[in-house]
Amino acid sequence: MTTTLTTIGLDLAKSVFTRCRLRTQSTGLPTRVHQQVEKLRKIHGVGSVDFDLYPIGRTTTGRAIRTETLRLQQFYDTHGFVPKGNLGSFTPRTIIETPY
Repeated sequence: MTTTLTTIGLDLAKSVFTRCRLRTQSTGLPTRVHQQVEKLRKIHGVGSVDFDLYPIGRTTTGRAIRTETLRLQQFYDTHGFVPKGNLGSFTPRTIIETPY
């Protein structure tokens, strides 16, 4: 499986995991990644959308979901917001600091 981070400019738009078996012939990308990148490029322009593939090897769906959740949490911890494409599927852990 692969975790994909798709960015628009410097903003993370979407993080997904995908199985790599099904690939789009024209680009060689996993089909799910190709579809999402093309959709974002139609909205924001070809030069504005970039993506990175992070292979996580042969794994279970549960582990892939945990990997994606970890990447999203790290993004949230760094930037303070959830990517628009993941708003419905990801709820960040927030740390409540107690004043001393």
